[in-house]
Amino acid sequence: MSQGKVYHLEPIFHLLNQRYFAGKIGCKLEWGRVRAVRVRRVRQLGRYERRANRIVLNRVLDQPDVPVHVVEAVLHHEMCHAAVPPTRQRRRMLYHSPEFRAKEREYEHYEAARGWIKTSHKILFQPPKNHLLVFNALGFGGLKR
Repeated sequence: MSQGKVYHLEPIFHLLNQRYFAGKIGCKLEWGRVRAVRVRRVRQLGRYERRANRIVLNRVLDQPDVPVHVVEAVLHHEMCHAAVPPTRQRRRMLYHSPEFRAKEREYEHYEAARGWIKTSHKILFQPPKNHLLVFNALGFGGLKR
């Protein structure tokens, strides 16, 4: 589902698709699932699933404190994966080739979004304040620190 509590991915996707990809990207869009405490341990803000042709953004981005240009930048990054296929280099797949990086930097707020993510990354992925309550509710009470 692409409708979040704060951000709706469809209109953002269409704007980026027209502006940076000439309308050529066609992907399913969705916000990732929330999984108790574990969701905060994952450090990935988004992913492109090539086989399913789907972009999934981490729900930590769907909050009022996250600027829209950050959501756009992460979505644009995943759209670049759809536009620029990985290449094989030696025995491994190269997902962020020079061609990919050049396409990624076309986004007008690339540097600002990258800076915001770098300074706010720890805040985004902190465990919820009630994480001990979640552990207790899941039957993990009595854990020693």
